[in-house]
Amino acid sequence: MLIPFSWLKDFVKINASAEKLAEKLLLSGTKVERIKKVGKEHILELEITPNRPDTLSIYGVAREIAVLTAEDLLPLDTEMLLPSGKLANPPNLKVSDKKLCPSYTYGLVRDVSVKNSPSWLAERLELAGIRPINNVVDITNYVMLETGQPMHAFDTDEIEGDLTLRTSEEGESVRTLDGVLRKLPSGSLIIEDSKKLIDLAGLMGGKNSEIKKTTKNLLLLVPIYDPVAIRRASQATALRTESSNRFEKKLDLLGTKIAFERALKLLTEVAGGKLATAPRTSVSAKESRLELPVELFKQTLGIEIPLPKIINILSSLGFRVSVDPFRDRFLHAVVPSWRRDIDSAIDLTEEVGRIYGYNLFPKTLPAGNPPIQPELFHFGWEKETRQIFKAAGFTELLTFTLTSEEQLKRAGLPEEKIVRIANPMSKDFEILRPTLLTELLNAVAKNLKYEGDLSFFEIGKIFYQEGEIKQPKILGAITTKSFLELKGVLEKVVSRSGDEQEYSVSENGLIFKTKGFKLARILVVDEGALKNFEIPFSLTYAEIYLDDLETLPAKFTYHPLAKFPPVIEDISMFLSNKIAVSEILSEIQKAPLVAEATIFDIFEKNGRKSIAVRITYQAKDRTLTDTEVAKVRKEIVGNLKRKFEAEIRSR
Repeated sequence: MLIPFSWLKDFVKINASAEKLAEKLLLSGTKVERIKKVGKEHILELEITPNRPDTLSIYGVAREIAVLTAEDLLPLDTEMLLPSGKLANPPNLKVSDKKLCPSYTYGLVRDVSVKNSPSWLAERLELAGIRPINNVVDITNYVMLETGQPMHAFDTDEIEGDLTLRTSEEGESVRTLDGVLRKLPSGSLIIEDSKKLIDLAGLMGGKNSEIKKTTKNLLLLVPIYDPVAIRRASQATALRTESSNRFEKKLDLLGTKIAFERALKLLTEVAGGKLATAPRTSVSAKESRLELPVELFKQTLGIEIPLPKIINILSSLGFRVSVDPFRDRFLHAVVPSWRRDIDSAIDLTEEVGRIYGYNLFPKTLPAGNPPIQPELFHFGWEKETRQIFKAAGFTELLTFTLTSEEQLKRAGLPEEKIVRIANPMSKDFEILRPTLLTELLNAVAKNLKYEGDLSFFEIGKIFYQEGEIKQPKILGAITTKSFLELKGVLEKVVSRSGDEQEYSVSENGLIFKTKGFKLARILVVDEGALKNFEIPFSLTYAEIYLDDLETLPAKFTYHPLAKFPPVIEDISMFLSNKIAVSEILSEIQKAPLVAEATIFDIFEKNGRKSIAVRITYQAKDRTLTDTEVAKVRKEIVGNLKRKFEAEIRSR
C-alpha cells in the first residue's frame, strides 16, 4: 500500500523524517518495503499483513504513528449537512442471509454534478496508485484508501424497484464496469434490482448502473461482506481489486457509518450533492472483552513492564482498559471494533511488546536446559533413501502436487478415494495426487529422446480419502532397468532396519514387509499405461512408504577408523565375457590385508571385457611396507590367472 506523507499529516503531527518514521513502523510490526519520492512528496510503500486490515488505510497507519510518536490522533472530518425538505425513500435492501453482509450503511444523494476531480483529490489518488476517473468515483476510492472501508455508488435512475443481496446461481452473468461479461460461479455475492443484476458485490460494479457524466442522483452503499465468499468469487472469476483485497479481510463492523458520513461530506463539497434520505444502517457487532493477570506480560515477554505503562500503551491503541476492583493486578480490556484480529489475552501481550519495542528488551541468555529435539535421535530414513537411489543412478524430480482426472485415466488408475479441490484454477490441476506414478510416467515420456537408462524418483506426499484425508509421504521410483535391479535397490533400503524381510505377491505387485509393516512394493507398469503415455519399452515402478519406515530403528555395525595409512593400487585385466565382475571382486577380497576392492572402469574389446580394479591394502596395527604389498599383489594375480584365465594388462 502506498501512503503519501502529506495525507498522513491530516491526522497526526509528524516531526520525524520519512526514514526515521519508517524505522519506527518497521520495529513495531508494520513492514516498510521502501520510501519513494515524487517531487517534494515522500511516499511510504507498506506491506500489510492479512491479520491487520485496520492498517490497510491512511487513517489506520496514522493511528499507529500517533501511538509510536505519542502524538494526538485527529478525528476524521465527517461533519455533514443533514437532509432538509421532503425526504425521499431509498430502495429497500434485502439481504438473503445476514452472514453475507453483517453490516451496511446506505442512502440517497441527489443533485450531484459529475465532473473531473479537483487537483488535490486527483493528485492524492495518483500518489496512492489509483487512476482518477470522475469526482464521484474518485471520492469512493479516496474514502476507501482513507478509512479502509470500500463502498460503491450506483446511478439511482438506472435502478428499478428494490435491491436484493444474494449468492449467484450457476450460469448467471453480469457485465462489469470494465465492459467484460463475466459468467459467475455459484456462490458469488451479487446485488440485483427487480429486473437485472447490477453489481458483482465486493469485486466490481455493474456496467448498467455505473456513474456517468449525466448522473444526477446516486445510491451510496457502504457494506461489509463475508470474507470467504469474496475470496472464492475473486479466485473463481480471476478478478482482484482494491475493494476485494479489503473485503477478504475482517473489516470494522462499526466502520460503515463513519465511512458513509466521510464520503457524503466530500460528495457535498466536491460534487454538490445533498443527502436526500436518512441513512439506513444495519450493524451486527458485539463488544469483545478480555481479562488477564498482569503477570502474564512478564511471563510472555520476559521483562517487567510497569502497570501504568501497560495501561497507557493499550489505551493509546484504542483498548478501554480498567483494573479489576476485586482481584488485585487483574486487567479488563474492551477490544476496539477495528481490531478483530485480537481474540485472546496473549494477543494483548504482543501489542504491548511491539509498542514498547522488542529492540529495547535486555539481551539475556535463556534459563534452564535447552529443549531436546527427539528427531535428532531418529535415523534419517528419507535422507538415507535419497542417497541410495542417487547412488544407484536415479535422478530426483520435484513435480506438481495437483493432477487431473485425465492423467489418472491415462495411467489406468482408479478414481476411488481421490481428493478434489473445491475451487480448481483449471482442469489440469483439480485433484490432489493419489500417486507419484503419473508424473514419473510424464518424466519418462518427455525424456525419450535421450539414450541409455531412464531412472527417476521423487519423495513427496500423496493424498486419498479414507474417512478423513490421509497424506502419507512416500518415495516413488520408475526405471527402464530390470525388475531385479530395482528390487535390489529396494532391498538395500529396507535391509538397513536389520530385520528380516517378508515378501508377498498381490495384484498391487511384490510387497516388502517386516514385523507386520508394509514397507515397499514393486511392479511392472501396465502396458496400457505405457501406450497412453507413448512409451515404447517396459518400465518398473516402486514405492517406499517412508512414514512406516520411519517407525523402524536403523541397525549398523560400527567399524572404527583405521589408525594407519592405506596403500592403493590398480590392477587391469582382460577376461571372458562369461565371468561375472562380482566373482572377481570376491576373489580379490579374500586376500590378506585387502580392505576394499572396487571396479572403476569396464569396457569390451575383441569379444572380451576389460576391467580395472582399485585395491586398498591396510593393516590395523602397522604401516604396510612395499614388500608386504608386493607379496599380496603377487598372490592375487596368481589366483586370478589360475581361476579365471585372466590376462593382466601392463597398461
